[in-house]
Amino acid sequence: MVLQTIIAKNTRYLVRVFKNSNMKLKTDFVRAFIFISNYTQNILLFIIIFIIIQFSSFFYYHIFPNFIFHQKNLAFSDSFIEIKEIKPVVISDNKILTNIDGLYECVLYLSLGYESDCIGSKKLIIYSIILLIREKFQETIGISDEIARRIISGEFQNLVSEEEMKRASVLLKYGISSDKILDELRKIKLLNEKLKKNFFTDLATLREIVKNVYVEPIFGNDKLTQEKQETKIQGIKETAAYELLKTLIPENTKIIR
Repeated sequence: MVLQTIIAKNTRYLVRVFKNSNMKLKTDFVRAFIFISNYTQNILLFIIIFIIIQFSSFFYYHIFPNFIFHQKNLAFSDSFIEIKEIKPVVISDNKILTNIDGLYECVLYLSLGYESDCIGSKKLIIYSIILLIREKFQETIGISDEIARRIISGEFQNLVSEEEMKRASVLLKYGISSDKILDELRKIKLLNEKLKKNFFTDLATLREIVKNVYVEPIFGNDKLTQEKQETKIQGIKETAAYELLKTLIPENTKIIR
């Protein structure tokens, strides 16, 4: 409505200028022309800003995560699409872990280079159990206290790289704060150090034991594969890493496929 009024007003000025060479009318016409030019510039500026904002949003939510995780890690985005509903996958000591918990844990490992993708319900169950183990182990050996001590002493300055933090920052879209992400990455790295130094194992080994002993058997493999799996499990049960896991996974733990 405002634009129509401006156009009508300036049309009247234009007609009067052509009919009369009065200097005042010419001056009025010039002023009106400047006004509508400025108004048009403001409209164009608003359109340009709007386009920039829309492109920035598209880049941040679609192109940027894929750029960070590169080709083999595009499966990370697919994992979110696969989760059509949040459901419990591990129940232990009245603690319920969902497939989302498993996904968050998996993404942290992905960011640190300990994992290559987060595809499939089996993997999300594995990482839900890993999260359960990690939390129990952290309580047992006082990881939080160790982190606090290292922060105070300044030893933590380079524990988590900027690139690792950048990769994990995709979790910001799903409600995890940057401080929480950084804290969890530190805990995982420090726990891996402790496992190697004091328990002669690492997180990758524990993950494989969880996969083979606790998760694979519930997915109903064929008979031949099951026999091979049982042989593998028997060998695993003779390792110190398995004994460690038994102390961290309560007997009442229930896995829901």
